[in-house]
Amino acid sequence: MTTIIALVTHFPRLVPPSAVPPTRASRCNRAAPQTLAHHFPTLHAALSYSAASWLVPRTAVALALYCSWVNSDTKTSRLLREVTTHSADETIAFGRTLVPLLAPPKLVLLCGDLGAGKTTLMKGIAAAFDAAAEDDVTSPTFTLIHEYRGPHTAVYHIDLYRIDTPRELDTLALDDLRSDNSILVIEWGEKFPRFVRERDVEISLDREGENGRRIRVRG
Repeated sequence: MTTIIALVTHFPRLVPPSAVPPTRASRCNRAAPQTLAHHFPTLHAALSYSAASWLVPRTAVALALYCSWVNSDTKTSRLLREVTTHSADETIAFGRTLVPLLAPPKLVLLCGDLGAGKTTLMKGIAAAFDAAAEDDVTSPTFTLIHEYRGPHTAVYHIDLYRIDTPRELDTLALDDLRSDNSILVIEWGEKFPRFVRERDVEISLDREGENGRRIRVRG
């Protein structure tokens, strides 16, 4: 009971788990920290009512709504593929195998630290859709968007590393790129909650030693 009372007392300062630095398994599930008062101002005021007789109802409602809030800001996913590659060639080859999982239309979050091998994986993905030769696929860090057009599929490789605000994001008009035959593969898309909610597939890359890469695909 002491723990529950403490939870209610400090509820306005609670921060959702998405604000905590993500683990390797949840690297894509990032979101800006926001308070209960931000999301539910009326409820926050009601829960702040200090009558002792309301303590237990307040606790039950607070816990239920907080859980609902957290769940609504994240997307349940299941692990579809997991592999460890040991060279750039193996990473490219694995990218080629993802065609069945990435059949358009798709919005894909491509997650990993700088130098994790995201562009290397994209070489295999773009080549598998006949959208580009492996050597023609480069990082869009400075251009932000690279378009690779195949006979049946348009693959867009998007890098949001330098995009920090929704206003900056709107200038890219990414919604205009979405169509029945397009695949949007977005790096650093986890910075924006809408992409975490809307994504169809999530691919994460983590270093394992000097050359190893642990690649997980979730849907």
